[in-house]
Amino acid sequence: MRGTVVACCLLSVILTGCLGPSVFEKRYVRIEIPGYTESDYVHLLDSKDPDLRYLALANLLEMDAFESEELLEATALPQKLKGLLADASPKVRAIAAFSVGALEPREFETALIKLLGDESAAVRLEALTTLGKRCSNSTEAAQALLGRLEDKSALVRLQAIEALSECKKSTSRSEVVKRLLAKLPDRDRTERLKLINTLGVIGQTDEVEPTLLALIKFNDETVLTVAAKALGRQGSVSAVEFLLNAIREKRGNVEVMVEALGAIGTPEAIQALLQLLDADEQKLRLAAIEAIGEAEGDVGFEELIKRFSQEELKIRQEADSVTWVDLSSYIEFDALLEAMKRKKFSGLGKFVEPPVAELLASERVYEQIFGLNLLTEGKPYDRVIVGLDQERQDLFQQLERFSKSPLPLVRVLALQALGNTVDSRALPILETNIDDPVFGIRHAAIEALGTYVQNTADYTPLRRLYAMRERFIPESYSEDDRNLVIRRLIERIVAGAERKEMTRKRRVSELALDSASTRLVAAFELADNKDNTGLPVLLQFLETGGVTEKRFALKGIEELSFASAEAVSKLETIEATETDPEVRGKIAKLVEKLRTK
Repeated sequence: MRGTVVACCLLSVILTGCLGPSVFEKRYVRIEIPGYTESDYVHLLDSKDPDLRYLALANLLEMDAFESEELLEATALPQKLKGLLADASPKVRAIAAFSVGALEPREFETALIKLLGDESAAVRLEALTTLGKRCSNSTEAAQALLGRLEDKSALVRLQAIEALSECKKSTSRSEVVKRLLAKLPDRDRTERLKLINTLGVIGQTDEVEPTLLALIKFNDETVLTVAAKALGRQGSVSAVEFLLNAIREKRGNVEVMVEALGAIGTPEAIQALLQLLDADEQKLRLAAIEAIGEAEGDVGFEELIKRFSQEELKIRQEADSVTWVDLSSYIEFDALLEAMKRKKFSGLGKFVEPPVAELLASERVYEQIFGLNLLTEGKPYDRVIVGLDQERQDLFQQLERFSKSPLPLVRVLALQALGNTVDSRALPILETNIDDPVFGIRHAAIEALGTYVQNTADYTPLRRLYAMRERFIPESYSEDDRNLVIRRLIERIVAGAERKEMTRKRRVSELALDSASTRLVAAFELADNKDNTGLPVLLQFLETGGVTEKRFALKGIEELSFASAEAVSKLETIEATETDPEVRGKIAKLVEKLRTK
């Protein structure tokens, strides 16, 4: 087990490209001296005690003193630092080598190269780090870094490989790549993984692709994964088929390989990612969506939306499924929106507020979807769209147009956005869609109507909505029955606008109506709120109803936390005459449960 944990940690380190950038970046100890200023710490660098010299540098680093040009000129700090690179104390030399990275290190290059031969491995590590990060374009530095590939310390060798990954622009880059390729066969597994990673960073495709392609055929899944990431950096078209096969065979870290396909980003790679949208595993589908979103340009993104919509039409039976009612819980949809956001509106690590009207006017379906989704969040109709009345008029017309889209996903979002408005022109559109033959559309229209009522405090539409509830008399009483879902949605929306006692009074009055479906739903809703007023109605349906009615009534009774002795006795009588084994078994368990309370 421990070995597995170590291997996972090592893979994480290699894939993120860091075996630290520096030892002391995470380990140097700082003890602050009260009242000391930057100048005081500079003077402390001349102390005869090596611990105090170390302490002074640690505090200067924490105070960002090396970024102060005024301090550098006034105190001759660079000259002092140059002297500390040759300090008698190894730990002072090490932290000095790290500190040089905060200055213009070229003037320290010779001293740092000399430190690569230092007796202390910690000093060599810090000198390697600074040379790699700040002097990597220097031929002399590159040669010195290559010399540490044979260091007696494994950590130093690994840090040397890491430092060489910065040599992308060095005139010695080609030689560095050749030397690293030559080292691959005779290195242990740990160093080999680091070498593969660095080759992927600095090598050119024609130099390293054959070697990396050979590596992804290995049985070693960690090697395969690191090589796959390197090939992704290379944009290797030749790797696409290998990566797709490895993903299908579940070899290596499949998420990393999906990411590599996105990094390659060619039409072939995008087609491979689109194939993964049919994967059984949700994590692969999500990774593919994310990778397409990260790929350069719009290649594959329109196809992604098209396939997404087609998949909805197929899997969700033209959006006519009880499971397709809440887009916010549909993880693939959330992933799609995030991919859209990264694709169009993220730059320099800062999210830019998107122009909603411009998105809706776009010819790209994914931009339309993204714009519509923004209008479904909170009350952004007034927050996002500001300015002239003409702009609002144009927006409403766009939403009205989208409410007639052939794509169920677009229609649902358009209806939700219309519900977010305070525009009375939305009412006839929403009420018309309540009778739509597609369940997902009906559900979205009713939800949107409830949102509109909340925004406007105009309850007239709810009265009309409640009056039409008889259209949704369930054909059965299964929880998966679409009409029952609509009926209960209407109940919840109306109940949310009424005072609690008014809702209860209405439901109690419905227990005496002629409509069997209304009596049963009313009794169930009361039981769902731990109210046993409707228990006699539920018991009646449990005794005389059809199988689906019995199961629905039983589910309502199960919601109750108590029942009278008479009701329990009635349940026992029903159990004795029940012919359906499943229903009879559930009644028996329910009787036992109620008797213990």
